[in-house]
Amino acid sequence: MLIITALDTAHSQENRAASREGAFRKIAQSYVQAGREEYDKGFYEQALKTFVMAQGYQEYLTATEREQLDAHLEKTKAAAAKRKLAL
Repeated sequence: MLIITALDTAHSQENRAASREGAFRKIAQSYVQAGREEYDKGFYEQALKTFVMAQGYQEYLTATEREQLDAHLEKTKAAAAKRKLAL
């Protein structure tokens, strides 16, 4: 009986960890999506902040998603710098 209880506890902890990781992944993805929308609207400074927030959760993204985030971040930095020079 003790072994079964220990196994159930272990499975429950694994499920909670997987659920938490999934939640963090969704947070990261929502930040990336929000940053892309801000960029598309020309809100480069805000998009930059949003992509930086997404970087805080990048460990929960896939390798491809991390590469895309890095690309969005670099593109946004360049656009924000160009806008500052123009102003």
